[in-house]
Amino acid sequence: MEHDFFEQKEMKALKRMAAGYVYTTIYLKLLLKSLKIMAHCILKVLRMILYQNLHLILTRQ
Repeated sequence: MEHDFFEQKEMKALKRMAAGYVYTTIYLKLLLKSLKIMAHCILKVLRMILYQNLHLILTRQ
């Protein structure tokens, strides 16, 4: 998220709408959920790489 997130023209337009703050809150929650899902996927891939590398190291000996 950019440091000027709430100053972007899209967010300003969203806040000016009726119930815009509600929409902004919903949008922020969706962003946070997507970050959590992305972090979970990254950790899963890193674990797979770690296990593959460990397997390669252990089977060489």
